[in-house]
Amino acid sequence: MVYKRPKLSGFSLSWLLALLLAALLTACSSNATLSPTPEMPTAEAVTATPAPTETPVPEQGRVLLVSDGTSALVDGVRQTLQARAAEAGWALEELPAMQTSDFTPGTKVAVFLTPPSNLAELLGAAGQTQLIVFSPTDLEASPNLSVIRVQPEQQAFVAGFVSIILAPDWRAAGLVPNDTPAGATIEQAFMNGGQYFCGICNPVYGPVVRFPLTATLSQASSPAEWQAAADELGQYNLYVVYVAPEASSPELLNSLAGKNYVLLGGGQVPPEEVLPRWAGSIQIDALSALEGLWPGVAAGTGGQVASAPVGIVDANPDFLTEGRVQLVDEVLQGLSAGWLSPLDVPTE
Repeated sequence: MVYKRPKLSGFSLSWLLALLLAALLTACSSNATLSPTPEMPTAEAVTATPAPTETPVPEQGRVLLVSDGTSALVDGVRQTLQARAAEAGWALEELPAMQTSDFTPGTKVAVFLTPPSNLAELLGAAGQTQLIVFSPTDLEASPNLSVIRVQPEQQAFVAGFVSIILAPDWRAAGLVPNDTPAGATIEQAFMNGGQYFCGICNPVYGPVVRFPLTATLSQASSPAEWQAAADELGQYNLYVVYVAPEASSPELLNSLAGKNYVLLGGGQVPPEEVLPRWAGSIQIDALSALEGLWPGVAAGTGGQVASAPVGIVDANPDFLTEGRVQLVDEVLQGLSAGWLSPLDVPTE
């Protein structure tokens, strides 16, 4: 039997070609290399943004003034330190005493009006703090210690000298404390100062005692106690009375001026009503010494030593005439040069 091959129509042929093309495209796409899809970063891979940190504010610098309030220098030193601290942008604080726990990183300078009993301990804990100590005795300076040598015996010596040159018949006396760090040397220096001028200062008229006289009490004594001491001296017909700062009070000065005494002070400011009887003040110029040390100390340089000079302020020309001032200047020069000692004065 003979079979005949069927003829393909045009439509069937097109359909067949389409199937073959589709099969070919499928095979090609299955052999193609696929690009990987990028993965999302995990939580661990994400770098955290650092939290903002606060910049620490440095502590304000401060200056400490350490004093129990009894020193005659306290008012002047306070004013000087207030001005210098303000210039540096520092604050001034006052303490009656100081311990090592009082040091802070901002403590720049500590100023002591008298040597503290725990000075060695404070120096060991001071760190970058500079210390300034006013001292009536010699202290050895160190890298963070500067010393202002205050010599109250020089002040007392000059006060005794001025009292005697002002007083007719040598009739002068002094009211001085006996319990300062300088102790009894204040009284002795006052008497030496008077006797340096007049030698054996015996008066011509009675009652006859050797001048200058002194009355000594604790610096904590009341105005009434100092008044009683002055009244005791008054029996010797005084003309001039020196009143040390520790003994001074408005009540006492007014009372003495009311008795027509010529008054001499130790640096204190007298009441206005006393001024007609006020000859002047023998002052320890500790402030000029402090001003001289301050720039170096404020910059962190210690180990400095300065001596506070003695001079006369508020001089009344009615009493301290030109000739008398010249005599006093010679004594001041001798003390400054060191050839005149308040506690060892030749008697001849």
